[in-house]
Amino acid sequence: RMTMWKVLPSEDALHLFMLHLSKEFSMEILLSLIEITQYQMYAMNEMIQMEIEFVENNNSRDCFAHHMPVSSIVAAESTDFKRKAFQLYRKYIMRGAEYEINLAWRVRRSFQSLLHDEQYLMERKDVGINDLYVLFDQAQSEMVTLLNFSFTRFKKRPQFEKVLALFEKETASSESP
Repeated sequence: RMTMWKVLPSEDALHLFMLHLSKEFSMEILLSLIEITQYQMYAMNEMIQMEIEFVENNNSRDCFAHHMPVSSIVAAESTDFKRKAFQLYRKYIMRGAEYEINLAWRVRRSFQSLLHDEQYLMERKDVGINDLYVLFDQAQSEMVTLLNFSFTRFKKRPQFEKVLALFEKETASSESP
């Protein structure tokens, strides 16, 4: 049985799924999930280095192809975790964002209350990396749900046969001596 979690790590299958999302005008769902997941991985590594306890969520696993380019927001070494969070908020979550994602009102409101003003966020001592990790987990969960709906529709499209063929080819080559 082919699941979305089997498709995401495959470069070619992921490409075909992204083409499907572009036809649905929903590419921002996958783009945001990729960058938010990378932020989650970054945050987890930072918390481990700082010896901060946290509960790892199931969505933050590194489920994407290893060739996946790293987000320029997440990769910026000169940017701290708050600024990275603000930039992701501005790109995907803020009302009118270039790649605005569809979030429940309460989730968007949680982001707005914490991230609406970059200067205010940077000055707040009560907002730590764990707070932002948990906050982005909410958006990540909603994007996984939306992607699953799109994936269900994708499985009914003729292009999905190409995905199945890719995995059949991989299986056949891994079984040969």
